[in-house]
Amino acid sequence: MKKKSAISQLLFNNRFWKSIFRHDYPDNDLSRSEAMTSNLFLHIQSVKVHTNTIRPGYTLGLGLIAFYLFIILTLTGILLMFYYVPSIERAYNDMKDLEFAVSYGIIH
Repeated sequence: MKKKSAISQLLFNNRFWKSIFRHDYPDNDLSRSEAMTSNLFLHIQSVKVHTNTIRPGYTLGLGLIAFYLFIILTLTGILLMFYYVPSIERAYNDMKDLEFAVSYGIIH
């Protein structure tokens, strides 16, 4: 058995490290699965991934959808800056004007 250095004991044998990484190095499928599901950082990426989910078409499509929604959010936010004034006196009337008087204002 190897003797651990003082630095590695200081880094890896404390409460913070053990609260994040609760299992030692996994040597079989069950312990690998337990290590993945009990760790927040490793739980984000699942243990088993279906081959179709990592196809470039799927990931590119999801990225393009996210980008498209970001562009819509940015454009409608810029348009909202022209009509909405966040003051106590004008906020309610501005929202009603956006809803009924401005063309396509309900989209904002």
